[in-house]
Amino acid sequence: MKSRYGILTAILASVINSTSIAGPISDEIVRLQNNNDYLGACKLRVELAKTKNKEANYYAAADCAYDLPVLGVDIDELIQWLKIGTANGYPGAFRHLGEIYENAKGVDGNIDAAVIYYEKAIERSDNIKYNDKLKMKVESLKLQKSCSIRTTNVFDTFLKCSNRKELNKAIQRNGGILLSVKPTSMIYESVQLLEGSDRLEVFYSSKNDIFSCMKYTFGLFTADQDLEKMRDALVDKYGAFDEYNGNTNNDRNTMTWSLEDGIVVTLKNQKLSTTLEYCLPAYENIRSAEIKNNLKISDSKRKSESKAY
Repeated sequence: MKSRYGILTAILASVINSTSIAGPISDEIVRLQNNNDYLGACKLRVELAKTKNKEANYYAAADCAYDLPVLGVDIDELIQWLKIGTANGYPGAFRHLGEIYENAKGVDGNIDAAVIYYEKAIERSDNIKYNDKLKMKVESLKLQKSCSIRTTNVFDTFLKCSNRKELNKAIQRNGGILLSVKPTSMIYESVQLLEGSDRLEVFYSSKNDIFSCMKYTFGLFTADQDLEKMRDALVDKYGAFDEYNGNTNNDRNTMTWSLEDGIVVTLKNQKLSTTLEYCLPAYENIRSAEIKNNLKISDSKRKSESKAY
């Protein structure tokens, strides 16, 4: 594998340094694609874009870099290439930018920006199935962000659009005992909150302390009737669940309920524990991504400081 890509790099260098008419590298990319060597073709596309070669297709390079993080394109360069793609009207470029901001991939999560890019992707695509999926995503994001619909009431307060201070008071008022406080979460002993649960962890946005998710942990269920009892209680409260996955590798049983205000309830019976979650998926994705990005930055800083010594 290494020798093959060493040859590809040599081909690229020889063509870039020559004054010949453009074409040989594009021919090599086509050949690699015809041989189902997607990685090899993408490697050349990215190198062309990095060297600003006249054969470069910046959107194609961005598409490759987005799908293959192993190619090592930093987020600023990737966004720059995608914006070249949007200037040329590529729906996929708008969609990728929407996904970057929705999932905080190396940038601050921004639901408003994600919605704008998704809507522009829809405007420029004539693929009905593609557009229908994006429209559903846009509607979901708008619903999750809107505070005009707040119906999920837990601890005698609305979960959606609630901040850390409000929820902390409500949880402790209802019998939760605060165990620890973290930058983006708070953990409570939850026996008094929900029968059979061990603890409750509530997650918040790192920027404004707005609720993103809460998770009850019950420990290992020893009998199926325990899960059935919880499932029946949730069905009585929220109606029929909209998805069920059983006997997967990690989760023996997973059921979800999509509520009218955008909150998604998930009951998971896992190998080591059972959990009940109430989440705003977009906010929770952004929070999780921010933590991962911060860990990467801290790790990179630690490595650079260790090299200095």
